Amino acid sequence: QVFLAILKLCSMAPLHGFATVVFLASSVISVKIVHDSADLKAGNAITKIVKQLKSMAETSKKDGEEEEATFKKLECFNKKAITNKTTWIEKMTDELETAKINMEQNSAKQSACQTKAAQLQKDIADNAMTQNQTIALRNKSRAAFLTEEGDMTNALKQLETAFDALSSNASSSVLRIQPQNPALASLFQRLQAASKSPQSAFLAVSSDPGSQSNGVVGILKNTQDTYAQNLKDLRSKELADKAAHEQFMDRLQDTSLQLKSMKGAADECIDETSQQLVTEGKFVKDETALLESQKSSRADLEKVLGEKTKSFEDRALLRSQEDAAISKAISILNSDEAFNSFNKISSSLLQVVDVAGSNVLRRKMQLLSYLRAQAKQSKSTRLAQLAVLVSDEDPEKPFERVLKEIADMKDVIDKEQASDEKKRDSCTKDRSEHKKALIEQGSAISEQDTKVTNAMNTLGSVESQTGLLNDLSGESGAKAQLKANLEEQKAATESRTRENQDYQQDVADLEVAQNLIKQALKVLKAYYSNLKLVQEKHAEDSKTSAEPVHEEGNFAGQGAAGAGVMNLMQTILDDTAKAEAQAHKDEHTAQASFETSMKTLTDNEETLKTTIVDANKQIAETRLALAESEALLADAQKQKAATEKYLLDIKPSCDFIAANFDKREASRVAEKESLDNGIKLLKGTPVYQN
Repeated sequence: QVFLAILKLCSMAPLHGFATVVFLASSVISVKIVHDSADLKAGNAITKIVKQLKSMAETSKKDGEEEEATFKKLECFNKKAITNKTTWIEKMTDELETAKINMEQNSAKQSACQTKAAQLQKDIADNAMTQNQTIALRNKSRAAFLTEEGDMTNALKQLETAFDALSSNASSSVLRIQPQNPALASLFQRLQAASKSPQSAFLAVSSDPGSQSNGVVGILKNTQDTYAQNLKDLRSKELADKAAHEQFMDRLQDTSLQLKSMKGAADECIDETSQQLVTEGKFVKDETALLESQKSSRADLEKVLGEKTKSFEDRALLRSQEDAAISKAISILNSDEAFNSFNKISSSLLQVVDVAGSNVLRRKMQLLSYLRAQAKQSKSTRLAQLAVLVSDEDPEKPFERVLKEIADMKDVIDKEQASDEKKRDSCTKDRSEHKKALIEQGSAISEQDTKVTNAMNTLGSVESQTGLLNDLSGESGAKAQLKANLEEQKAATESRTRENQDYQQDVADLEVAQNLIKQALKVLKAYYSNLKLVQEKHAEDSKTSAEPVHEEGNFAGQGAAGAGVMNLMQTILDDTAKAEAQAHKDEHTAQASFETSMKTLTDNEETLKTTIVDANKQIAETRLALAESEALLADAQKQKAATEKYLLDIKPSCDFIAANFDKREASRVAEKESLDNGIKLLKGTPVYQN
């Protein structure tokens, strides 16, 4: 019980108070021994206590070694697990970065495919609109042809009716014909007017077939031939227009098929990239969650290892304090002062077997005094333990265990010195490297933070009307400009189509008018020219004829008025021709202006499309760079935090070794010198030498 009380007091008291505690305990022991002197000798009591303390020291050392071995196994296991998780985390981080890069590339590819698909859709719609417009123009042209063909066919029938009537001298039936054709109507109006004049006999057909061409029948015949040729030309033109229309429609339809095929490929590209984005997005999401879980698990392992390490170090510190307390108690109980105190109480307690003239005992006591003095002076627990060994040495084997213990102590001192040096060097190296790493990590954080800021400024936003996003999708961005460009092209095309339709209609009307005027003018010119020839021939026949002269005067008809009408018709014909020429010129100018405008618009369209593709690519690259910079920034911040934590964790032990290394080194040197002196004292004894 007294022994346990001593240990309890030693474990509670500071190192510098051990002497007082042990002296108090020794007084109690001495009193107890005096009262129980019948059963226990003082020498045996002290020896027993010292042996028990020594046994405790050995047990503590053994427990410490076992605990250290167990901790080393735990530390090795945890470090290996942390290393494996770190390797896996780094590998998965690389895979996630690769997946994110692939997502950015697929996103850019999808954007390009969407732009292409939208353009192809517009081209398909434009192609369909062109086909519809072409069909409408063709239907309109076909309707105009059918109308004109019907008019010409009816005109030919009426001319045939008039010709047949004139050929059968049924002039009255000719006068009843009401043709729908303006030229024929004008012709028949003149025939009706002529029938009312006294010279209406010109309508009669001469009995001489050769003179038919010189009369109205000849005029009708020429008109009929002209209309027949015009009808033939009209039908030929219709066939040519139909063939050209079909050829143009074939080209449009082929182009439409190509555009639809390209649109299908673009849609497949969109679907494929969308599916890839979904797959990669799921992979990134799942693996990110797993990565965070592994990081959390690694952090837990690091935390547990840190706690276990701290607990082990705390226990090691307590154990060393316990060893120091035990050694202190041993040194106190083994001191001359303790022996003297016990001798004063009872000479029987500290009786030393006096071997007459024994040099061994003298040397042993000399060594004990030296070791105790050095232990007290240097506060060395090892020297105190050695003193106990010397006092407890087996007389049969003097100093054998002491020398062995001295060798072990020197080995422990050397190992302790190597451990301190290793720890000092490790602290110096770790602090230097980690402080350097802190500087590098701070620079990396600053660099990546600048890159993140620059990337975000480069991207900008539509709301702030800045950066690439605004240049692409803002109110005045490339997409808005492209949309306005396409709408302008559409409006210009529709306007040009309407203008061209009006032009074609005007030209057609002008050509019809010119043809009619030409036909009417040709009829009048032919008639009056034939009339002049008839008059000349009649005058010549009158000179040679034997018939009685009957002067009725030359038939002039409406010659003067006809000349004026023909001049007017010629003027109208010329004006119409000029109008047609001007229409062609205006159409050419308008078409040239349209083509120039469309070339400018299409060039701008291609430029805008290129700009959009480049902008999408640049945005994708900037977003990728932003993601990389953000990841690097987060990683640098984590590394910096981990470095700071590590420096904080090693600070107590490194500060301790830095502050006490020289003192501990000096103490070890003194201990080794004392041990060496002890060895000299032991080896100087006759017993050892013999």
